[in-house]
Amino acid sequence: MHAGKVLVAYALIGYPLLGYLAGHQYPETPTFGAPCPTTIFTLGVLLWARCELSWWIVAIPVAWTIIGTSAALQLSVPQDFGLAIAGLTSLFVLAYGGTRRLATRS
Repeated sequence: MHAGKVLVAYALIGYPLLGYLAGHQYPETPTFGAPCPTTIFTLGVLLWARCELSWWIVAIPVAWTIIGTSAALQLSVPQDFGLAIAGLTSLFVLAYGGTRRLATRS
């Protein structure tokens, strides 16, 4: 299965489900629209895109995966651990994923 589709599905379905299973209930739980699930969704859409991407476009959501993962550790939000996986997966797929996906020029 394509990594972009998996990240989009996690952001829209897995993230709120994991939050519910962790005991977070609406409206206290972060849902789509909050920074962390939106970042995972954004990375999924970027991986799903069939065009060449600039490093600058990928850098912003990847930077947020670092910030959000550190907050997840401090605040014990288990569904945010998907941020680290999303960031690492995105970098790996974009850098080494079969076809050249990242532009060398800005």
